[in-house]
Amino acid sequence: MKEEILALFIRHRGKILGCVGGFVLGWLIISRGLIQTLILFICAGLGYYIGKRLDDGGELEEILEHFWPPDRR
Repeated sequence: MKEEILALFIRHRGKILGCVGGFVLGWLIISRGLIQTLILFICAGLGYYIGKRLDDGGELEEILEHFWPPDRR
């Protein structure tokens, strides 16, 4: 039974994740509003970007210099 569910998920992974993502996005827009939802996704995207750069061996100071160069501080 577990293997059948896993095979079904693998076969329809894009549809299932797209449906769940659309549901979550719709719920966020309805419950929080469009602007707050956009801010949430921007913050999540920045967090993902910074985390990925750290995982790839980057230094936090180097990553922050990408957003705020030393001459602009």
